[in-house]
Amino acid sequence: MIQTRQQLKRKEEFDQLEFNKEFQRLAGIEIGQTTH
Repeated sequence: MIQTRQQLKRKEEFDQLEFNKEFQRLAGIEIGQTTH
């Protein structure tokens, strides 16, 4: 039970990292479009 909870927490952190990377990538594209 504890290990499953740790795995879930790790997956949430990983998903958050992936979301942040994607968000920064999209934000960078938007910034690039507005500056050019």
